[in-house]
Amino acid sequence: MASEQSRSAKFQQIYDSLPPSAQQALVEQHLLPLLNHVPRERARKVLTGARRAQARATKVPTLDIRAKKNEVNDLLDELERDAKRSFVRDRSNKEEILSEVVNSLVEWLNKVWSVAYEHKTNFAQAHGCLLFAADVLDHIANSRGGCKCSFTNMFVPITIKTRKGRLVRAFELNGAHQIENVLLWIWRDMFLTMLALNKPRVAKAIPEMLADIELILGWPAVEKVLYGGKRMFDGDEEDEDEEDDEYGFDCQDFGSDSEFDSEDEDEEGPCGCPYHADHWPRHINAQIVPLRTLVRTHLTKVFSTVPSARLFKCLTGIAEYYKHAEGQLLAILRPLQSTSSEAAAAALDIYALQDRPVDIAAHLDANAALLRPRDARSLQAAALAMALSPAHSARALALLERELRDAAQAIRGALRGAFCHLGDAAAADEVQQILRLRAGSAARAERVTAYVDAVVTPGAPTNPMALAAMMMGFPLGAALADEMSEQDPMGYLDVDRDDPDLEDLREEFRPRLKERFEGWVDTGMALGLGGGPAVLMKIYKELIETMPFLRGQDIVDEMIGRLADRPSKHYICDALDGLAVFVKTQRKRAQIRAEKKRKTTSSAPPAFGPSSAGPDGEDDPPPLIPITRSDFGGMNDVD
Repeated sequence: MASEQSRSAKFQQIYDSLPPSAQQALVEQHLLPLLNHVPRERARKVLTGARRAQARATKVPTLDIRAKKNEVNDLLDELERDAKRSFVRDRSNKEEILSEVVNSLVEWLNKVWSVAYEHKTNFAQAHGCLLFAADVLDHIANSRGGCKCSFTNMFVPITIKTRKGRLVRAFELNGAHQIENVLLWIWRDMFLTMLALNKPRVAKAIPEMLADIELILGWPAVEKVLYGGKRMFDGDEEDEDEEDDEYGFDCQDFGSDSEFDSEDEDEEGPCGCPYHADHWPRHINAQIVPLRTLVRTHLTKVFSTVPSARLFKCLTGIAEYYKHAEGQLLAILRPLQSTSSEAAAAALDIYALQDRPVDIAAHLDANAALLRPRDARSLQAAALAMALSPAHSARALALLERELRDAAQAIRGALRGAFCHLGDAAAADEVQQILRLRAGSAARAERVTAYVDAVVTPGAPTNPMALAAMMMGFPLGAALADEMSEQDPMGYLDVDRDDPDLEDLREEFRPRLKERFEGWVDTGMALGLGGGPAVLMKIYKELIETMPFLRGQDIVDEMIGRLADRPSKHYICDALDGLAVFVKTQRKRAQIRAEKKRKTTSSAPPAFGPSSAGPDGEDDPPPLIPITRSDFGGMNDVD
């Protein structure tokens, strides 16, 4: 008997390793002829089992994925043709076509769920159907051009019922893009059913299916599989204000159907944990732990390739033992943090998240050269984490000062491209003369206009070829290349400002100078009594020395006005406005501190003899710039 079991197990192992065509050939050529040579009773049992399987198969809904692909792809082609026709016509059928696409996918989902969960068969086919639906939704949501309002605001009701017509779950989606949550809900039920079959060959396919989900929807969707499409433990900022049912869909759960509940089900009621659903029987409910292990294993592989703070939080959140998962992920991170700029920034985010100033300092010592200007947020979080440690607070202040100065110099460099004579000595003297004039006066306005005219970079002279072509009536063509440079050749960078594929181009042509500078200013204010305000005051003094025109708001407004009609220079306008706001804020704070000090001095009794407060200036604030009416032209100059 033992030898027969070993032979059958060995045959099963070989059979599972064969491709489908070889399996079919093996059955037809070797197994089917054996029925003619076995005892009649055993052959009858085999035939009875085959008829029973055939009867069950006839009840399984048909998932004709090829027909569905043809139907949906035809609608997508019609959607593209309609977009082209809408350029020359006054109307468009976009909403009607999108509604047909969505309805075609939605009416399919109940069949997919029934095949995978109720009939427990055709898992690969059901997985392919869900992947196709996800791919179509992703294609529509991320297609270039056109308004997406009709798609994202579409009301989509979805009802999941059993084969007997009993309601399992009803979804009311506020936007067709949220159908993704329903797909993940079906995927979870399918994976749990596959695990509950207790067949290694079936469960072996789950990791590959998770990889397919990640390929189309990204790794966050793999995590959401555990919660049935929800993000219960996601700490993203956009989810902070959401209520319990604000996970992109409103739903109603209808559990306790006798069809789903086993007889030995617990009487305490369904578990309120986000890992579980009401309609699961006990044997399905028990498979959530193995599924969580598979998800965690897959996401750990993703982390070992593309580490990020968000993925770190996800993995530690779903881990059974937090400390063990934390140590494992940090061990994976350390060899990766010096491999790329993305990994270096991710390491800073993770160390700041974990409050590890020692690791932050060591990482900056070894890999600071990998950080880019767009990694300023990661560096700011690291500075705040180091400031909380007395041993590293001085380094945090030094980092704050250096990065603030570097951000200000980057803005100054961008300004020099648009105002090439900004650093001339004559221009600096002219600024001092303008600031002595009364704010709002006609004489000052004229001097401001003349000053900006003198420092602005002159435009390119008219191309003689363009002039000749225009006079002769010829097409201008490449002759207007210089004039076109004043337009916005990189305007497509603003179509999708969150597209990571355009981040390198955006850093070169649309650097976020204002966000970078203001982020460091906010970091300095967050340091509070740790010395941040003193650093901000020091940078303020340097700014009004190197860029004195910042003291005159009317000068800044005139400079911004000169660049406002050039879209390619709008990022410079924003950065200049950020500098002006910073200077104005610091000036007012300096005035307030000076006024408080004056009142304290005037109310103090006269001192007779040496002071016992210590050396002069020990507790005094940083020295302030003298503020007089002759220097600034009154407070109207800064309002």
